Amino acid sequence: MATIKEIAKACGVSAATVSNILNNKPGASEATRELVLETADKMDYLPNYVAKNLKTRNTRSIGVIAEDMTIFSIPDIIDGITEYCEKVNYHILLINLRLYKKYDDTYYNSGDYFGVVKQEIKKLMAMQVEG
Repeated sequence: MATIKEIAKACGVSAATVSNILNNKPGASEATRELVLETADKMDYLPNYVAKNLKTRNTRSIGVIAEDMTIFSIPDIIDGITEYCEKVNYHILLINLRLYKKYDDTYYNSGDYFGVVKQEIKKLMAMQVEG
């Protein structure tokens, strides 16, 4: 997987030019744009979404916590959320607690249930999900 600097070196242009082209910003000639895009494709360039998200402070992601994906209508709900996220170009981070697999029904009556959910919410917040 290539970096922007490697693509710039291969094309004989600056890293800023490559970055601008990959982010669809104006300013480069059509010939340079084509060269950079072809080179990026040949070098299997993939954007670093983590770095991009840190810069823009926009992760375009939501977090979903499911008690157990094997029960009730959870798969249909997750599918609906995923379908919507695809339409609006968001990513989904899914945490499956698997509570029914790990514990019996008495687990929900214990104080630990909310502690587990709270811990997972903290993980999602650390990943800077937007919702």
